Amino acid sequence: MRTPAEILRDNGTNLAIAHADAVHEQWSDRALQMLLDYIDLIGGTGSQLTSEMARFYAAEHGLPRPPDGRAWGAVMLKAARAGKCKKIGWTTATDPKVHCNPVSLWEAT
Repeated sequence: MRTPAEILRDNGTNLAIAHADAVHEQWSDRALQMLLDYIDLIGGTGSQLTSEMARFYAAEHGLPRPPDGRAWGAVMLKAARAGKCKKIGWTTATDPKVHCNPVSLWEAT
């Protein structure tokens, strides 16, 4: 059974990804594929990454930015549920716009 916090998280990420798909056709499918491509690029199973790293890679390869950056959280959760990665902790963001805030650290599985 999901906790109230998990329900709110899932509702928020679903809204963010639906908005991204409405603005950019099939954005979420394309973003997930970019994430999987990035995982392969950095070495596959056992490699560590953040959504920030995948986001930078996707932008460099032509994926438009979603209207709400939280859509990337939904992509990471989708990949985790598909067994492609797992959250292993936290690290510090490198994007200056994020002001060194903590971000989830993931490991490719």
